[in-house]
Amino acid sequence: MNKKAIWAIIGLMSAAVIGVVVLQMDLIRTAVKVNEERFEKNVFAALNTVVRRLEAEENREVFQHSINGFVTAYYEEHDNTGEGKPEFTLDYSGEDGRPMLSPKLSHSSLLDELMAEFANPCTCSQCMARKDNTYRSLMVYFQQNTREFPLEQRIKLQHINGVLKQELGNRGIDTDFNYGVFSREKKSFIIVDGHYVVEDAQPKEILPGYRNIYNSRYKVDLFPEDMPSPGLLMIHFPARTSFVWRSLWLNFLGSIFFTTIILFSFAYTIHVIFRQKKLSEMKTDFIN
Repeated sequence: MNKKAIWAIIGLMSAAVIGVVVLQMDLIRTAVKVNEERFEKNVFAALNTVVRRLEAEENREVFQHSINGFVTAYYEEHDNTGEGKPEFTLDYSGEDGRPMLSPKLSHSSLLDELMAEFANPCTCSQCMARKDNTYRSLMVYFQQNTREFPLEQRIKLQHINGVLKQELGNRGIDTDFNYGVFSREKKSFIIVDGHYVVEDAQPKEILPGYRNIYNSRYKVDLFPEDMPSPGLLMIHFPARTSFVWRSLWLNFLGSIFFTTIILFSFAYTIHVIFRQKKLSEMKTDFIN
C-alpha cells in the first residue's frame, strides 16, 4: 500500500471520527437546551399557580370576613330597631344586572349561592352576563377591601411555603431553592425563605444576601388583579445547572465512553498501518 492510499484512509477515518464527535456534542447541546426550556416552563407554571392560589385564598378570607362584618352590622341595626334578624340572598333585578344583597337568605348560605352561580353550566347570554357581573362586582369589592392592607399582611408564611413546595414538587422540581417576596412600595424584600425580613426604610440597594434572588429570571407579579401589582414573587435555584444536567449524565458519560473507544480504535488502526508499512519496507530492503 503506497503512502497516498494510507493518508487517504487516515483522512477518511479522521473525518468520520470528527463527524461522530460533533454529532454527539450537538445532540447533548440540544438535550440540555430542551431540559432548560422544560425547567423554565415548569418553574413559571408553578409560580403562576402559586399566585393564583394565594389570590384565591385571600379572596375567600376577605369575602368571608366582609360578609360576616356586613351581616353583623345589619343584625345589630335590626336588633336595635326591633325588626329581628334578617336573611339575605343575591338579587339580580338591578338596572345594570349586577348582584345585590337582599334580605331573603341566611348569610351562611350566601357563599354556597355564589359558588352555585359560578358552577351553573348554562351558557346562555343571560346566565353568562350574570356570572360576569357577579365576578366583576366581587373583584371590585375584594380589591377595595384588600388594598388598604400592606403586602406582608396579605401573605401567610406557612401557606406560601407549603404551596410553593407542593407546586414545584408536582412538576418534578425537587432541587433546593431560595425565594423572596419583593414589595414595590418599599422597594425591598419583605419575606425571604419563610421569614419576614426588615430592611432600611429607603434602601439604596438590595442586600448582598438577596441579590441572587433579586437578579433571578424567575419572577411573577403577586395579586395581578390589583393595578398595579403590589409586589413580586421571585425564586432562585442555586443548583439549577446540576438539576438540568442530572437526567443527561448517563447519556453524556455513554457518549464519552463510546467516543473514546472509537478514538482508541482509530489510533490503533493508524499505528498498525504504519507498522505494517515499515515492516514491508524493511522486508523489501532485505530482499534487495
